[in-house]
Amino acid sequence: MKELFQYLLKLLNLTDLASIASIAGLLITISVLHTIRKMCTEFLFRARVPDLHRRLQQHAGNISRCLQDHDGFQEQIDEELALVRANLESFKGI
Repeated sequence: MKELFQYLLKLLNLTDLASIASIAGLLITISVLHTIRKMCTEFLFRARVPDLHRRLQQHAGNISRCLQDHDGFQEQIDEELALVRANLESFKGI
């Protein structure tokens, strides 16, 4: 191992080794940042799914009740569908 290190020192000067180490550090940093971002996204997804599922079930129940008298509740059905669309968009954005 010592001979390999001495051989590399003969081929490259200390500035070259520092540049290589700097580039390697940058690549490791980018990799770690990518992994952390992926983990945060997955964590947020898992944390928010139960709440979104509960809200969608609530909206489905409201729409089902309104559909029994479609003509009298048309405006409320439209409002519920808009809320469902908003919830689904937030689900997609996770």
